[in-house]
Amino acid sequence: MKINWKVPSNWNKFFVGPVFLVLGMLAVSLFMLFVDVKSGLILLMFSLVILYVLYETYKRYGVQIEKQFVLFGANYAQVQRRLIHDMAIPYAIADVQGELLWMNQAFLAATEASRKKRKSIPELFEEISADFFAEESPEIEKYVRYGAKTYRVLLNKVMLDSIVEQQDGLPSHNEWVYAVYLFDETQMVLYKNKVEEEELIAGLIYLDNYDEVLESIDEMRRSVSMALLERHITKYIQDFGGIVKKLDSDKYLILIKKKDLT
Repeated sequence: MKINWKVPSNWNKFFVGPVFLVLGMLAVSLFMLFVDVKSGLILLMFSLVILYVLYETYKRYGVQIEKQFVLFGANYAQVQRRLIHDMAIPYAIADVQGELLWMNQAFLAATEASRKKRKSIPELFEEISADFFAEESPEIEKYVRYGAKTYRVLLNKVMLDSIVEQQDGLPSHNEWVYAVYLFDETQMVLYKNKVEEEELIAGLIYLDNYDEVLESIDEMRRSVSMALLERHITKYIQDFGGIVKKLDSDKYLILIKKKDLT
């Protein structure tokens, strides 16, 4: 988002075409003098008048055009700076060590960092250590917790002069910095965790030596033992909020939410 304060040097090229056209007309008028003096003089005078008008137009309005370019650049820089400052997305600039150099209002409100006592990224977010900056990675993306919110922090390594015009507190010379963006993904993470918690886990329960145990039980008590065993299994799974389906005498299908297993 760099602002170019220089007046464009090629704006006056718009006058080049008409000037070459008039020069061509002058050449034709000189040729016409040898063919028809009267027609040649008329064309010559007409060409000189056009050339004079072009010269006066450039002389009179050229300075005004340059002033308008400068005024537009100044106004655009102010608007751009204000837009960045009032941007809804928390945005800041940090040096290659993670020290905050500048931040907009949204970043200030999200992190409660003081402009007078600027903090560093590692101090604000424990999940991002100084080792991240030591690696000099061109891009860092990390999920962090700050207070009750979860943020996705995106840091892009860029040349300072390529993103912003001189701001208060920023170095005046070219150097590498990190553009810091905060994206509030608290609700997204919350919903993602809810979906994961509500995920159903399927399982099978097998009863080892089921037939041998039944044979060792008296036939009169066998049906009661089977009912008690099935009841215990069902109650145990239902205590976890699960569902039990008997597939065979010694095999049960169970469905339990993931959150109930932790």
